[in-house]
Amino acid sequence: MTKKELAHIARLMYDLQEYCRYIDELNNHEECNGCAFVYNRGDCRLIDLTNGTKVPCDNWGITKADIERLERGE
Repeated sequence: MTKKELAHIARLMYDLQEYCRYIDELNNHEECNGCAFVYNRGDCRLIDLTNGTKVPCDNWGITKADIERLERGE
């Protein structure tokens, strides 16, 4: 996978992360609604594959600096 492809994936993940934060704030940090990754009871389907814990995308920690670094090829 090239750096350009990684940067594109990181940008998509960043957008999803920001959308998740928006939905979370819109619902006053209660139950997540309106997201394709949420089960009926408000649990996020996104799972950290390294340890099996649920990690909602608003906790991914992707920054614009990460994306810019990938775009520069560092």
